[in-house]
Amino acid sequence: MSRRNPLNDRYIMEKDKQGVSRKSVSNAKPKTKAGESTIGVEDTGKKKKSSLFSRESRADRKAAEEEEMKTLGPRAREKKLRSEYNRWDVWRRRCVIISFILMFVALAYPFSVYEQNQTTQTISMVLWALPFIAIAIGIYISYAKQRPIGRTLGMKYGRDAREEEREDVKKKREKQRRDYNMKEQKVYARVEEKEKRQQEREERRKANRAAEEARKEQFKSAGQAKNKK
Repeated sequence: MSRRNPLNDRYIMEKDKQGVSRKSVSNAKPKTKAGESTIGVEDTGKKKKSSLFSRESRADRKAAEEEEMKTLGPRAREKKLRSEYNRWDVWRRRCVIISFILMFVALAYPFSVYEQNQTTQTISMVLWALPFIAIAIGIYISYAKQRPIGRTLGMKYGRDAREEEREDVKKKREKQRRDYNMKEQKVYARVEEKEKRQQEREERRKANRAAEEARKEQFKSAGQAKNKK
């Protein structure tokens, strides 16, 4: 087997050569960046930003979402819109809950402070402003985020919803009235039929009584005639 040259610099142990030698040849290779060529590349020392982390504008993101929505089917589109609507609804409810908590904190803060000065007054004003900010964020989410999605899904708000609700209430009341009138008519029909049957029974009883009395009179007259003979 061939042997390495013992006079190589890496095998010479001198004071000025200490720390220069390397145990592995791979460590002596020049370091290059992955995916880059060593020919015609200048190392500027600046790293290029990846396309994944590049910040897109709002218009580009909206256009990309619209293109993605066009590729989806009606059921998938409705499912995605409903999931987004529910997500914004969760955030709106969170804002309402946070506003109540912050309002309670703002109410309790003056009682927890012993001395009232400018700093405590400023803190109390900030604490009172926070719940209103949370309520404003909830209103913004409701009107700017949820309402367009709800209109796309066919949900109605405000005057349209109230009119639709009134129409539904009117229809329900009319249906209840019709059902009640039908029930009353059925009851009246049953009562009339029952009265008619009772009247027929009374007439039959009267006719039977008259026939019975006629028979009795006939038998009586026949008995009287026999006695005379």
